[in-house]
Amino acid sequence: MTVHARLSLTDAVRPGDIPAPDGLPLLVPAPTEERYVLAERMTPQVYTIPRLTRIEGRIDADRLSAAVSALVARHAALRTGFTVDRAGRAWKYIVPEAAVTLERLSLPGASLDEVNDHLRPLLMAKPDLTPASLARYHLVTVAPDLHYFSFSNHHSISDGQSARLALDEIFAHYRGEPLAPPPPAIDEVIPQDWATTEPCRA
Repeated sequence: MTVHARLSLTDAVRPGDIPAPDGLPLLVPAPTEERYVLAERMTPQVYTIPRLTRIEGRIDADRLSAAVSALVARHAALRTGFTVDRAGRAWKYIVPEAAVTLERLSLPGASLDEVNDHLRPLLMAKPDLTPASLARYHLVTVAPDLHYFSFSNHHSISDGQSARLALDEIFAHYRGEPLAPPPPAIDEVIPQDWATTEPCRA
C-alpha cells in the first residue's frame, strides 16, 4: 500500500536538488521512475511503501542490521538515487556502496498504535531523493521479547511485491539461509531505449 502524506514544499532543498556524487554516470530513468520523482518534487505528498513486522522473541540487532546491509548490497535499485537538472529533467544514478543505517529505537511498553505514531513521521519524511532517503529501516524494541521491524521504500525504487520479497530476503539472510543470485539489472536484459519507451495509446 502506498501512503500519501501531505507535507510542505517550502524547504530550501527540494527533492532532486542534490547532485549525483562525482564520477557516477547519469542514467535515463524509466517512465514510472520519472513520474514518482517529479511527483515527489512538485507535490506536497510522499510516495512511499511502509511496512511493519512484529517480531516475538529475542533478536540480534547487529545481525539484523547486517542482513539489511546485505539486501542493499545485492540490489542496485536500493542503491539508486535521483537528481533533477536545471532544465527540470530527472536523472538517476546508482552508488556502488550505500551507507545503510538500521535505526534502533526503544519504546518500553508501547502499544502498536504508539509505535505507529512514533514511526510515521520517520517513515514519511520528505525524501531528498538520495539513496539513503528512499529506503529507511527501523527496529523498535518494546520489550526484551517483543520488537517491530519497519522499513519504507519509495515508489521510485520499489513496488508492493518487491517490498514483500525484500522482507523475505532480509529474514532469510538473518537466519543464515543461502540466497539465490540476485536478478540481473533491467539494462542487462532490456536495452535502455526499450526500457524508457512506452507503447503509444490511441
